[in-house]
Amino acid sequence: MCAGVNPREPHTARGLIKQDRSRLAGRLLPGRGWYKGNVKTLIPFFVLLGGIASGTMVATNSRLKETFQSPVLTIAVAFLIGSLFMFAVAATGVAGKNDFNKLGETPWWAWIGGILSIAAVTMMLVAKESGGGTAFVLAATVVGQQVAALTLEHNGWLGTEKSPINGWKITGFLLLAGGALLMGKK
Repeated sequence: MCAGVNPREPHTARGLIKQDRSRLAGRLLPGRGWYKGNVKTLIPFFVLLGGIASGTMVATNSRLKETFQSPVLTIAVAFLIGSLFMFAVAATGVAGKNDFNKLGETPWWAWIGGILSIAAVTMMLVAKESGGGTAFVLAATVVGQQVAALTLEHNGWLGTEKSPINGWKITGFLLLAGGALLMGKK
């Protein structure tokens, strides 16, 4: 008999559907199999999807700005919609348990991520609207992210693991910066 199938209906369509649902839940839900080993191999794919989302976000926010005629209101609405979506996802528990017990132990600087996100997205929208073009805006954003990452990791600031700047990192940064400049050429 198959695991997860009701013994009273092992070979019925209903029993097989229950079995398939059980297998799917075991692959998708945290703590039920999917996160234990496969996620590390999927991280590059998730990062790629995040990059695609960022590129698409610049275009969608640009269109939304036509509606509101204000970059600040546009980003406020976009983040409100995103926040409502994330609260719904959090409520399902599919992305892990929700624990509020350590709120008092969180350093002050950990709370400003949302403000930094809003500032970054607003600046991207303004740059795109000023004629920067989506590809250039995203390339320049990546260069800025690398400046922050290199600085933070070199000094071990904001909880990052200390990783000194070396020749390889400088070379990679210069290639990224050069690529951003090329993306800005018409």
